[in-house]
Amino acid sequence: MIGIKMSSWKLNGKTALVLGENEISDAIKDFLADEKVIITTKPNQGLDILITVPNQLNSVDQADLAITDEEWQRSMNDLFE
Repeated sequence: MIGIKMSSWKLNGKTALVLGENEISDAIKDFLADEKVIITTKPNQGLDILITVPNQLNSVDQADLAITDEEWQRSMNDLFE
C-alpha cells in the first residue's frame, strides 16, 4: 500500500467531541481530522471519543509534575473532603 497513509490509532470513522476553545483543543481537532475522525459539535449516542480541554491551561490548582505520592494523596483527600 505505497502512498496510502494508514492510521496506527485505528480512529478512521470514529466520532469525537472535543470540548474547549483554545490552541490545544484546536490542535486535537486537527490531529483527529487527519486521522479521519468525524468531529461533532454536540454529544450524541454514537459518540466514540470525548475529550475535554480546560479553558485555563495553566491553572494555579494544577499539581506539580514532581509531586510525591504522599503529597498527591493528601491533595486528593483535601479535594474530596
